[in-house]
Amino acid sequence: MKDASKNNTVYRLRLSTQAFEVIIEAIHILSSRNQRFETLASVIATGTQLDEELFSKALLDLSELMPVDGDIKVFLRLTTKSHRAFERFRIALNERGMDSFGVREAVLACTLLIAPRN
Repeated sequence: MKDASKNNTVYRLRLSTQAFEVIIEAIHILSSRNQRFETLASVIATGTQLDEELFSKALLDLSELMPVDGDIKVFLRLTTKSHRAFERFRIALNERGMDSFGVREAVLACTLLIAPRN
């Protein structure tokens, strides 16, 4: 579900335990790398800036996590600028092969760029 205001877009996601753990790991990795606490929004902002050549690995990792819907509630608040970058990212993923890449899958693909699986 998406709520939009003048300056922010908020996504309300319901995720599986495995998907949630990927998000936690991405926040941990980015926080350690930057030596400050990061949020899911900062993970998304960083992931959307990474090279598209890395998408293949993230999409493979995502396919192994599917399905990603579940009972854990996660809220993602993006600024207007971050939301535009996220939508460009989601479109780029769609062009890479998934016909209907939803917000939840795009969020996880983005986090998998930061926290790839083995």
